Amino acid sequence: MGSPLALRWFKTLWGTAGAGAPHRTFEAAVAAAADEGWDGVTYATIGEMIEPDLGRLEPLTEQCAALGLELVVGVHTFGRTLDDHRRFADHVVPRAIAAQPRHIVHHTGLDSFSPTDRAAFFHHIADYEQASGIPMCHETHRQRPLFTPWATREALAEHPDLHMVLDLSHWVVVAERLLDDIDGILHTAAPRVLHIDARVGQEEAPQIADPTDPRWTTQRAWFEAKWKMVIAAAAAAGRTEMVVVPEYGPPPYLPTAPHTGQPVVDLWSTVLREREHLKVALA
Repeated sequence: MGSPLALRWFKTLWGTAGAGAPHRTFEAAVAAAADEGWDGVTYATIGEMIEPDLGRLEPLTEQCAALGLELVVGVHTFGRTLDDHRRFADHVVPRAIAAQPRHIVHHTGLDSFSPTDRAAFFHHIADYEQASGIPMCHETHRQRPLFTPWATREALAEHPDLHMVLDLSHWVVVAERLLDDIDGILHTAAPRVLHIDARVGQEEAPQIADPTDPRWTTQRAWFEAKWKMVIAAAAAAGRTEMVVVPEYGPPPYLPTAPHTGQPVVDLWSTVLREREHLKVALA
C-alpha cells in the first residue's frame, strides 16, 4: 500500500550551468527544469562565490515564481570557530530568508564543534527559523555537525525542533559501511526530515556514476530501503509532504575517465532517469 505522504520532486541546480554543464546559466537550467515537470529546484548561494556570472538568487527567485516552481535555498558557512560560523550565517541566512523559499538547507557549522558549541550554533540558527517562519534544515553532510548518525542522534535529543535534510551517502562514507544498525536513529529522525537527497553512494565515495550499474545493486537496494523507511515513518508521524532530490552532482562527485577528465555519464539525463525510477521505487 502506498504512503499517504506526498513526495515533491525537486531538481538540483548543482552542476547544471557553466563549463562542462548543459546550460550556460542557471536561468536556462531553471527553464529546462520547468519543461521537465519538476515541482521545484534547489539552489545554493555558494555558487555565486565560485562562478558569479552563472546566476544570482534574486532573479532566480522571480523566475521560479513566474514558472510555478517552488524554491529551496542552500547556504554554507566556513571557519574554524563557533564565532566564525555564526558570523558567516549572519551574512548568508538573511538573504536566503528574503527569497521566501520552502525551506533553507544548511551546510553550516563544523564537525569538530564540541557539544556545547554545536548546541549554541543550532540555537543561533533556530532564532532565524522562529523569526522568519521558514524551516532551517541541517544536512547530514561531511564536515558539518550531523556528519554521523551518532552525532545526529545526540543533536535530535538536544534540539526537539531541529529540522533535517537526510543525505545518507555521507554517513556511509564516514563509516565506510552500509549502516544496518541505524534504523532506530532513522525512525527518530523521520518526523524531522523535510528533504531527502536521494543519491546512491558507496562505502568509499558519496556518489556512484550510474545507479543502474549492476555492480552497485547491493548499495542501491540499501539506500532505497532506508529512504522508504524514513518516508513511511514520517507519514506515520503525521507528515503529509517531503521533498526528494535525486542529487547527483558534477565532478569530482561524478567519476571521470582517466586522462581526459570527461564525466563517464551524462549528469542531466541521469538525474531525470532517477526521478522516474524513484517515483516507482519509493511509492
